[in-house]
Amino acid sequence: MPLPCIRSGVAKQCTARCKHSKKRCQSVAAHNCSTCRMHGAKKKDAILSGAKHPNWKSGLYSKETLAAHKKEMADLDLIEEMLKAGGALDNKKRGR
Repeated sequence: MPLPCIRSGVAKQCTARCKHSKKRCQSVAAHNCSTCRMHGAKKKDAILSGAKHPNWKSGLYSKETLAAHKKEMADLDLIEEMLKAGGALDNKKRGR
């Protein structure tokens, strides 16, 4: 027997749609979410990221670290171009 809030239509319905028939899901949405438990109901504040996530290892390839590395490389390229323009550095590339 369904709950009274479901029977009366007060409960929020899942917004997910079936791929085949394009009809909406008939399940009740999870509390404070737009989808039901079958369609991945998750609250935005419940999704952990960064060092708070249980699978966090070192942060070596995190978004923040990669952005900082990219900025440092751009600064190095700028310094290298200035040295080449001033004649203090030959035109060889870095690396191999």
